[in-house]
Amino acid sequence: MTPRQPRDVRVAVQVPIPAPHRAGGDEGETDVPARIAILGFGTVGSAVARRLTGPAAPRDFRLTHIFDRRADEKRAALAAAGVAWTTRLEEVLESDADIVVETIGGVDPAAGWIRAALVAGALIMIAVLPRVAARVSPGEPAVHEIRLVVRDMAYHSATDPEVNPTLRVRAGERVRVILTNTETGMSHDFVIPDWKVSTRILKGKGSETVEFTAPATIGTHAYNCTPHAATMRGTIAVE
Repeated sequence: MTPRQPRDVRVAVQVPIPAPHRAGGDEGETDVPARIAILGFGTVGSAVARRLTGPAAPRDFRLTHIFDRRADEKRAALAAAGVAWTTRLEEVLESDADIVVETIGGVDPAAGWIRAALVAGALIMIAVLPRVAARVSPGEPAVHEIRLVVRDMAYHSATDPEVNPTLRVRAGERVRVILTNTETGMSHDFVIPDWKVSTRILKGKGSETVEFTAPATIGTHAYNCTPHAATMRGTIAVE
C-alpha cells in the first residue's frame, strides 16, 4: 500500500488529459468537451466543481457527475444545471464520464474507489492536476469560499446540516468567509480569536466578508460570534 502523502503534495498520479472529442468531419467540426466526474464534494471537490461550472469555466471540460455519500444534503450548494448527483459509486463508473477526479484524499475509502474506477476503465486524477487547475482557473490563486448564514441565533451552512457547523480548511490555503445576517435588530459577527480574524459586527440584516490564510499547522480552533459567544460558537479544522 502506498503511504499517505503529505497534504501539500497536490498530485499523486500524472495522467494525460484527453483531447476534446471532435465530430462532424473536417468541415464544421465541433468540439465536444471532456466529461468530468468528481468523487467527493468536500473542500477540494466543491472548489473543483465551482471552477468547472462558474462563469469562467473552460469550454473543453464539462462537469457531468458528482459522487458523495451525502449528495442529497450537499446538492443545494452548487447551482449548476446538467450535473447528476449520486450516493452510488456504480452510477459514476457506469456513466459516460471521460475523467474521474478523486478529491477525497487519504487511503480509506478513496483507495477502494480508485481501484474500482480503474477496473471500470476510467481515467483517474488524484486531487487536482496542475494542468487541469491552470485551465480551470488560469492565473487565479485558489480561494476556499465559506458561506455562513445567521438565523435563529446560530450559524448555518448550505453544505452542512449541523448548527454552528465544523468548518474544514487545508493548511496554508487562502480562505474567504462570507457572513450573512438575516436577523433584524440582532448584532452578529464571525471571529476566529486564535488567528485574529474577524468581520465587522453586522447590526441587523446585511453581509460582510473576511479573507485570510489558514495556518500551516494542522489542528482545530474555535470560531464564534462576539456578542453571543456562549451559544454561537463552532470549530474550524485545519487539515
